[in-house]
Amino acid sequence: MYGHRFVSSFGEKDDGTWLSALRDLSPEQIAKGLHACINNYPDWPPALGQFRRLCQIVPEDLNLPSARACYKAACHGDWFHAIVYECAYRVGVFDLSSLPESVTWPRYEDAYEQVVRDILAGKLNDLDLHPPKRKLLTDDREIEQTRSVDPFEQLAKIKSMLGGQI
Repeated sequence: MYGHRFVSSFGEKDDGTWLSALRDLSPEQIAKGLHACINNYPDWPPALGQFRRLCQIVPEDLNLPSARACYKAACHGDWFHAIVYECAYRVGVFDLSSLPESVTWPRYEDAYEQVVRDILAGKLNDLDLHPPKRKLLTDDREIEQTRSVDPFEQLAKIKSMLGGQI
């Protein structure tokens, strides 16, 4: 791709620096980095650190909404994507609605980054298809909370828990 420009910058043979720095990347990540070189470094090859950053999978590569968009949605209780719910759960839905942004945004951003790492590591699968279900314990009775809740059905459950007195 770069021919003599690469050789003049890095030599004809790797002294082990590139190999050790890229060892933990998958072939798909290396391919992503090479493809990104064409757009980001069309004339000269990137330095090792720059190339490594090009190889990193970002949330957009996974068709995930941005952390900021998720945070704003979570603060309004809009679970438009399962990652919004998962991060809100990890931070605390009540905290998101009651604490200032200066407190909740850093916590939410950390949770988002961890969820993305979990997805990449295979710990969370089909996150966008099957939002996680959480159990809220209320008065030793369980109410299942999901992304789409029928308010009339929830009202009926609450009525039955209270013995019909509402």
